[in-house]
Amino acid sequence: MERSDEGRAKGRVRFAVIGALCAVAWTPVVKAEAGPRADRDDKVVLHDVAVRPGVTTDISFQVFVNEGHPCEGRDVLAVPGFAHTAATFKAFADAEFAQTRGQKACRIVAIDLPGHGGSGLPQGIPFGLLTLDDYVRVLQGSLERLPAHGIRPRALVAHSQGGLLVQMLQQALAAAGTSLADQFGIREATLLAPVPAAAVPWAFAAAAPAILQPLIDFNDPVLGPHVAIDDAAFEFIFCTDLTGVPVAGAPDGATVGARGYNAPEPLYGALQLVGAQPFARPDVAGGLFGPESGTSLRVIGFTQDVIIATGEAASLYQYLTGDGSGSGVIEIGGPGADHDMYLTDAPTVVGALRDR
Repeated sequence: MERSDEGRAKGRVRFAVIGALCAVAWTPVVKAEAGPRADRDDKVVLHDVAVRPGVTTDISFQVFVNEGHPCEGRDVLAVPGFAHTAATFKAFADAEFAQTRGQKACRIVAIDLPGHGGSGLPQGIPFGLLTLDDYVRVLQGSLERLPAHGIRPRALVAHSQGGLLVQMLQQALAAAGTSLADQFGIREATLLAPVPAAAVPWAFAAAAPAILQPLIDFNDPVLGPHVAIDDAAFEFIFCTDLTGVPVAGAPDGATVGARGYNAPEPLYGALQLVGAQPFARPDVAGGLFGPESGTSLRVIGFTQDVIIATGEAASLYQYLTGDGSGSGVIEIGGPGADHDMYLTDAPTVVGALRDR
């Protein structure tokens, strides 16, 4: 066994131990309200976004504004990963606005998925029964309605599970004869340690059901069956190196709670994510982000990531683009290159993106 594989295995064992210690109670958040536009750091709320027929929810967006470079037309939509909220993108936004090379984003608009951060619970179905397909419909419906609030993203940045949602959205649009570029004018997509579609092997999926099991609450009267990660365990699950040690910059439990980084996940969506029965891992067609798609793709892998190996990220890029050269793959190394590096060391991530 290679050293990296041994380290990854140790990290997964640590996951299971931490999972067994995690609390599973969750208190729903209070929804924020906002005006029709977001011209500063603020929140925008879209009311009654369709989740599925007969089911709606209110969706909140955290808007990070580049005060030193106000403009129109350089909005970026950010999609967080599993159990993460929009608030986790603040460090990334700050680093993006601080960099001095190239064209800067004017605003980074981060979505809170249903039951996350400032967004509401679904009306018409228990939260725990939501699937990733429901998330994709919310994401599409949000992109359709954001222009009414003066927000027209031309680029996407998505982390982990969020990266899979972007793949699924492009697939849904392709099935309808359109694309992210044609339907919404999105010309760039950057996936940070993305969960790969089913056609691309993902080693962590085999261990994931055992890790998730102790985190499941089957009896919550408000949320229904769901996965919850205790604030104190957040850094050990998402912010460790391959030996299971939290990296420099990893937020402790108090910081996770105070900044609202953590969120529950519906049981159905979690099972679908890892392909645990009765669900299969979501799949998409190869070449969805080829040259004809109109949306350029970059896929970022982190060498100390316990969840997504850099080789898996590179394989996903080739599958989605048909480009065997790896020209859109960025591998970021160093002792702090953990799964959540966009949160724990955002300047390094932003700098690597600028170098390419």
